[in-house]
Amino acid sequence: TQSVSGDFSNERNTLGMQGTGAIEMLAREMTAELLAIREDALRIARETGRSTRMALVTKDVDFGFIGANADGTLVTREIVGVNSDLIVRPFHQKGAVISLREFTNNAMNHHHGIQSVERFGQARTNTKDFDQDGVEDELTVGDVTATTIYQAGLNVPGQVLPSDPAALRAVIRGERTFETVGCADC
Repeated sequence: TQSVSGDFSNERNTLGMQGTGAIEMLAREMTAELLAIREDALRIARETGRSTRMALVTKDVDFGFIGANADGTLVTREIVGVNSDLIVRPFHQKGAVISLREFTNNAMNHHHGIQSVERFGQARTNTKDFDQDGVEDELTVGDVTATTIYQAGLNVPGQVLPSDPAALRAVIRGERTFETVGCADC
């Protein structure tokens, strides 16, 4: 199939963990820039007493438009590709999680059956074994910190170019084709 539609394929499109520290930082920068645009729109609308509409573009990614009214209300119907709160969420199936820490807490529970103290609370204060497996406080705050730091430190994937001239030309042709057909756009 030529489609990534959920009708034809797995639309989860789970990302690899390599480079996720950089991905989180990029998402934070983009969020800050989008929020600054929103604040500018609100300021302009208040100062002029007129509604304003501003493009939501950050890092060459177009998220549509945001409108602001003089009374301080926002018009969010033209926002695309990000929630109306303008927070870029780069993790989980459909971009639902903001940080590697939140990702780790969710994944440990969902995929490994390990409940973290910071997600479920400490057993001694709640007197509960949340999954009733006989183990309380399965993942400490420090454990989550260590796992998050490990993930954040994984290198951004790189490219090793072949030394053979014919193979190098093939790589370059492949990259050009990839760009020509539009796959490099996202």
